[in-house]
Amino acid sequence: MYQIKFLKEPGYFYDLLNIFIFYFNRECYEDYNNVNKYTENIEFLDQLRYEFSEIPEELFIFFYLRNGDRCFMPQYCFYDNVEKYQTEFNFEHMQADLMDTERIVSRMIQFFFPELKDGEIEEYRGDLKKLVQLIDESEYSAYVKEKLCVFFVNYESLIRKLNYELISKETELKSYYERNYKKIVNIQNEVDLDDFCCQMFKKSGHQNRYKENTIIYISPCVVSVGCIVYFYEKDTAIFLLGVNVDKTLKYLKKREQIVDLDVFGNVVAEKNRIGILDALLVRDKMSIKEIEKTFGISNTNAYYHLNMMAKANILNTCNEGRTVFYSLNRKYFDELAKRLNKYGTGNQGKLA
Repeated sequence: MYQIKFLKEPGYFYDLLNIFIFYFNRECYEDYNNVNKYTENIEFLDQLRYEFSEIPEELFIFFYLRNGDRCFMPQYCFYDNVEKYQTEFNFEHMQADLMDTERIVSRMIQFFFPELKDGEIEEYRGDLKKLVQLIDESEYSAYVKEKLCVFFVNYESLIRKLNYELISKETELKSYYERNYKKIVNIQNEVDLDDFCCQMFKKSGHQNRYKENTIIYISPCVVSVGCIVYFYEKDTAIFLLGVNVDKTLKYLKKREQIVDLDVFGNVVAEKNRIGILDALLVRDKMSIKEIEKTFGISNTNAYYHLNMMAKANILNTCNEGRTVFYSLNRKYFDELAKRLNKYGTGNQGKLA
């Protein structure tokens, strides 16, 4: 048995950022929900529009979903600080991070142009004309290019506006939590958290790392109702669980047994992806940086391949601090082998 302890702040902070993410990326989540029924449904996203006040369009660039699932603000204020804050994520930490405007500018360049090296980032940081040219020559949409240029020209005023809106939404979120407190209590009553932790550790290969009586922190999310976010630290683990986590778990369990041969064929019909599968047979798990180095490809290309394979359920992902590691989903391949077996000689003459 683990020592399960509940925390408010990490999940609360994650919800605060997701108010903005959902607001600016509704179409992305509509498409996602058409495929994955267990997450936030479209009606729920509509409801959030009424629960929280409007957000200025100027703040879009802070919450733009790069590559379909990464935003600057969660990366800068949340994921990059897991080791620093561990179980003490809070609003004051975020406000302090937003005071360092020059660091934010450098990190924005790094976030939107991950292929740049540290020296190149500082070079562009000191030459606005050259930075605008970099943006203009990028593959981002015209709208994103415009918002990026506006940010780098007026970053101080935009960061002040962002901070003001975060303070405003934090006040609204506090009231929202009070109205939905029973949903948080339901996690404690309806989810076998010990079994959940065991399954998550086994799935990510950490079953021998966390012993009996290890303190495991659970932080509920009321806005991000379908989320399961986890951070594996040296002596503990932190799980952010949406209040619909029971539905999420049922979906994920069912999804592990679903193999779509069309999807599988499309995903593996590329030599780099076959190479990644072979590399993971040897390395067990790899980060995106390791994939880049091994195959000599850019960050954008590596992420494209890994993201496609993860969405197809071929790969598992897990966070260790700020680093995401990828590993083979062995259960998927077990099920794939069963599906392919019907074409073998043992089934000759039989109908599928």
